[in-house]
Amino acid sequence: MKLILIIIIALISITASSQVVELCNGVNEEDVVNGTYFKDINDTFTPFLGVWQYTNGNEIITFKIEKVTHFYNAETQMYEDFVIGNYSYSQDGGSSYTINTITPTLLDETPEGNPMYSSCVLYPDQKLDMTFYDVLLDKGFGVILFEFLPGSTTQMQTTLSNEKGAYGYFVGEPEPNFNFSIPTSFVVTKL
Repeated sequence: MKLILIIIIALISITASSQVVELCNGVNEEDVVNGTYFKDINDTFTPFLGVWQYTNGNEIITFKIEKVTHFYNAETQMYEDFVIGNYSYSQDGGSSYTINTITPTLLDETPEGNPMYSSCVLYPDQKLDMTFYDVLLDKGFGVILFEFLPGSTTQMQTTLSNEKGAYGYFVGEPEPNFNFSIPTSFVVTKL
């Protein structure tokens, strides 16, 4: 009985020393205690989750956006919710794929383990701005923006661009590739 009481007191003290904070609320990580949980309290990620697809003739681009909850970041010693994404691209109607990182189940919940990542939905416009790693070109300074079409919950304008200010390279290295292996502007529909 004494051991159970000690365990309960320890759990209460751990819980009391941590805090839950809404994502994207302007709170700096430096201003919170270790163990803080940056949580998607208002479910701002929910409208963006799922499988989204663009089709133009034989060209098919599919995105799978998934939410990771209560992920422990050992570097910051905090917990966080975020979304990650994977994609596929076919130019022959889906018979074969130029790239396909989509799997039936989430294999890697880390931001680094997926080509797309975001920790925040942009307010007040409700846009999802994600980092984009172009697997085919081995290029990691892309940004992909998902924005719902006016009045729609099933279609989004998707725009792929290079991250602003991420073009530095050292003398003697090849210049960065500013192209992408998939189209850069299109509308996706929720499947």
